[in-house]
Amino acid sequence: MDHSISQTPYDRLVAEHDATDVSYDMVGNYVSHRRSTTPNTPRVDLRPPNRLGPMIIWLNGTFGAGKTTTAKELTALLPGSRLFDIEEVGLMLRHVLASEIVRDFQDWQPWRGLVVAAATQILDYVGGVLVVPQSVLVHQYWQEIRAGLETASVPLHHFVLHAERDELVRRIETDISKPNSPWRMDHLDDYDAARSWHRQEARVIDTTDLQPRQVATLIAADATRSTQA
Repeated sequence: MDHSISQTPYDRLVAEHDATDVSYDMVGNYVSHRRSTTPNTPRVDLRPPNRLGPMIIWLNGTFGAGKTTTAKELTALLPGSRLFDIEEVGLMLRHVLASEIVRDFQDWQPWRGLVVAAATQILDYVGGVLVVPQSVLVHQYWQEIRAGLETASVPLHHFVLHAERDELVRRIETDISKPNSPWRMDHLDDYDAARSWHRQEARVIDTTDLQPRQVATLIAADATRSTQA
């Protein structure tokens, strides 16, 4: 199979120019040049402005999809972006809601409301881009969060990082921080059940054959295009 058809700009820069440290600007300039010299293809400048936002880029998907690593790469690519780990909101609530037994802290209704409130106030305070790497597999919970952000007029870009089940199992089993985590394995069925609405409400990116930097580059380009549209 010829894999060159599916190569990303990142791949081609590395292959054609022996680049070892490819920045977002390099990818943007490369794509612009390629498109400007390709017949019948409109030129699209993917170079970001000095600062995007305010907006939220939400990285969804289950454990093993690469959300956290991709989020870190993404904040390095986008000026004025910050990583917002909303699991900290759940940790904050544990001491006061410990008597309310739930399977997951997302089941606490205050968690969903506080995520919206915290993200909104952070963006009001500092602007820029909030990158949120958080799995949300219950459709009702996602609808609550999305509706809250829409009410607050916060632009939301929703991506699902996907890999097939066998690949997710392999990644979970070999994760040196939490190898063979039963908690993570237990969520694979939930992820499979969520895939239908994920496809309808997010851009799904298959991460099976991509490195986090490549995934982040795709997401950064997509977010940049949306602000220029």
